[in-house]
Amino acid sequence: MRKLILALFLLFLALIVGLPVVMVGIGPRPIPPLTPVEVEVHLFRHDTGEVVSIPLEEYVKGVVAAEMPAEFEPEALKAQAVLARTYAVRRLRVFGGPGLEEEPRADISSDPARGQAWLDKAGLRKKWGLLAYYRYWSRVSAAVEETRGLVLTYKGELAESLYHSTCGGHTESAQEVWGKDLPYLRGVPCEFCQDSPHYRTTMQIPLTQVAERIGAGGAVATMAAGSPGIGVVQTTAAGRVKMARLGSVTLKGPDFRAKLGLPSTWVNLRVEGDRLRVDARGWGHGVGMCQYGARGMARQGRNCTEILGYYFPGTEVKTIFSE
Repeated sequence: MRKLILALFLLFLALIVGLPVVMVGIGPRPIPPLTPVEVEVHLFRHDTGEVVSIPLEEYVKGVVAAEMPAEFEPEALKAQAVLARTYAVRRLRVFGGPGLEEEPRADISSDPARGQAWLDKAGLRKKWGLLAYYRYWSRVSAAVEETRGLVLTYKGELAESLYHSTCGGHTESAQEVWGKDLPYLRGVPCEFCQDSPHYRTTMQIPLTQVAERIGAGGAVATMAAGSPGIGVVQTTAAGRVKMARLGSVTLKGPDFRAKLGLPSTWVNLRVEGDRLRVDARGWGHGVGMCQYGARGMARQGRNCTEILGYYFPGTEVKTIFSE
C-alpha cells in the first residue's frame, strides 16, 4: 500500500513540474531582437510641439515613408533607409551627436526644413489612403528591416548622408552648395532619373513678385527695360547657378533658389514681357543621392550597396551594432 501511495505521489509531482514546460511549448514564441540594444530617437514633432521617444528602426520607417514614394523599387527604398538611419545616428546624443540645438530634449526634428521629413501611421493613412496604406507600409517596413542597423560610413566614420528628389542629369558637389569639400560628396553624372516628373520644369514669375521676393524694388525697372540686368553670372562645374544677377541684386545660387522658390539651381532665365521665365532641371539641392536616380538604378538591377556606392564614392555600408 505504501509503495502504491509513493508511486502515485511521484507521478503527481512529475505532472506538476512538467506541466509548465508543456504549456510553454504550445503557441507562438517571440523572436528575439535582431539588434543587441534598442536605440531610441528623441523626436521633436513640429506638428504638435511634443518630444516623443521612438525606437530607431520605427523612426526610420516613418522617414522613408515620408521622404520617398513607397512604390519605388525595394533596393531604392533600402538605400533611402540606410541614408535616413545614418542621418539620424549622426545626430543622436547616445552616439555622441549634437542633438537638436533649439530643443535640448530632442535629437532631431520632424520638420524637413530642419532635418528629415517624418510621418506617423495616422499621417501615412491620410497621405496614402486606407486601402493603399497596408501595401505601402509593408514595402517600407521590409526595406527598413532588411537594412536594420546599417549606416553609410567613410573611412570608419558616419558619412553626411544627403539626398534629394531629382538631380536632372548630374549631382552637385557639397563644396559648391555649402562650401564643404567632402571626397564622397562631389558631383557624379546621373542618367537614371530622366523619367522623373521633376526632370524638367518651367515656371513664369511676375517681375513684381521677383522684386518683392529678393527685396529690391528697383530691380523691376531694370529687368523690364530688357537690359542685361538679369541672368546667371557664374555656374558650378555641374552647370548649376553659383551666382545670379536680378537687377541691382546679386545672389548666391542657394539663396537665389530659396528666395524665388525654384525647384533647383540648374536653370535658364529669360524675361518675357512682365514675367521671368525659368526653365529648370531637377528638384532639390542636387547633393548626394538622387532618389529618382536610385529608382532608375534599381530598375536596372543595381542593389542598395551599389546605388549608395555610386552616389557616395569611397563609402562603405556598415552596421552600428557590434557583432
